[in-house]
Amino acid sequence: MYRPRVRDASAVQGVYLTVVYMAGCIVYGLTFLLWGSVSDPTVLSMLAVFEGIGFSLLFTTGVVIVGRLLPRSLYSTGNAVGQMVSFGIGPILGAALVAWFALATPALSEPDAAH
Repeated sequence: MYRPRVRDASAVQGVYLTVVYMAGCIVYGLTFLLWGSVSDPTVLSMLAVFEGIGFSLLFTTGVVIVGRLLPRSLYSTGNAVGQMVSFGIGPILGAALVAWFALATPALSEPDAAH
């Protein structure tokens, strides 16, 4: 009879965390894409629920993953740096990149006169 070793359980948990983190990224990203394409206020308010789900999946798994990567003495510092990059510097750089792309593309930077 096969008995799983502790190392096997750890590998399964690592894969599970990765899958949950990727699911959070997908839900979070799709929610923001849908916000840009939906104009009905009721649907927009319902999409806020999905933003919360995506954020909770990303935040909780991010904390656990950083906790597994670092020694106990650096746990809180690692989480602070991870959250600063994920939710602080990342969105700023992403917005700057999108703004640069929009301004560099003539079709996006000039308003449509027909509307």
